[in-house]
Amino acid sequence: MTKGTPTPNLALDRALRHLGWTLAVAAERVNEAYEERTGSPGA
Repeated sequence: MTKGTPTPNLALDRALRHLGWTLAVAAERVNEAYEERTGSPGA
């Protein structure tokens, strides 16, 4: 593998599948949690 080559995050993939979440759902949840804690919306 060369530097800069993306590799899958298998632990994250397993966790998302276990929850039944897509990457889009995970991003939305993370942004919601970030906003709750900081008062600023996530990007």
